[in-house]
Amino acid sequence: EVYLTRDGDYRVSLEQRAELANAAGADVFISIHLNDAKGEIRRGGVTTFVLDASNDARLLERAARENGISIEEVSELSLLLASFDRGARVSASLRLAESLQRSTLRGGRSVLPHLHDRGVRRAAFQVLIGAKMPAVLLEASFLNVPEEREALRTERYKRALARGIARGILDYLYPAE
Repeated sequence: EVYLTRDGDYRVSLEQRAELANAAGADVFISIHLNDAKGEIRRGGVTTFVLDASNDARLLERAARENGISIEEVSELSLLLASFDRGARVSASLRLAESLQRSTLRGGRSVLPHLHDRGVRRAAFQVLIGAKMPAVLLEASFLNVPEEREALRTERYKRALARGIARGILDYLYPAE
């Protein structure tokens, strides 16, 4: 069963999104986004993030932008995250991220064969903090990469990404023996 945190164009806070997943007793939490990076991007692609404290300057900048806070606040958030014991959940989140990354990329490449694999990364995204289940943030494509932006206007590409996301979830929940 799939639960959406919203069904229209209105704001649901980052904290509320994880709270909704927790209240529903969700098995996994996936925050699906379309990237719109600053500046010129030569290659877009698919990226999946798991929650982690990080000292990487680019990841801290990205987390600040995504969370709507300053880089200093992200650094404080990273220190707080580092103080929690998240071992089992991080491991499960990494498995979920790898499954989603692989399947979403495969789906996207059925329409855009050269869609770039930006990999699984770690970042201090606030939307993932409160989730009590494996949680990831998926950047499915880039809005400021012309080829991807045009593809996102088509049902074919959106369905290919959606099928890839669904397959990734199923592969995670029901791994082949």
